[in-house]
Amino acid sequence: MWFDADSAALFAVEGRKDEALATLQRAFRRGWRQNGGADLRDIADEPAFRSMSGDPRFAQLRGLLAAHYARERQEVALLLRS
Repeated sequence: MWFDADSAALFAVEGRKDEALATLQRAFRRGWRQNGGADLRDIADEPAFRSMSGDPRFAQLRGLLAAHYARERQEVALLLRS
């Protein structure tokens, strides 16, 4: 999955937006959750993905990531209260 995410970044930089989005979506389906070394709060902050910022598929992926992290924060909060 990390290989797909890295490949997507390379495709995006090369201007191959459709390939980048398809590969990033595949990475997400395989379990990738933007947990790279940079720990950016939003995938849109990644310079390699700037070319995809207006694409609805990219917005949808950002929404999926945001929902995942919202659920994760809720789960952590519940554990901390116990």
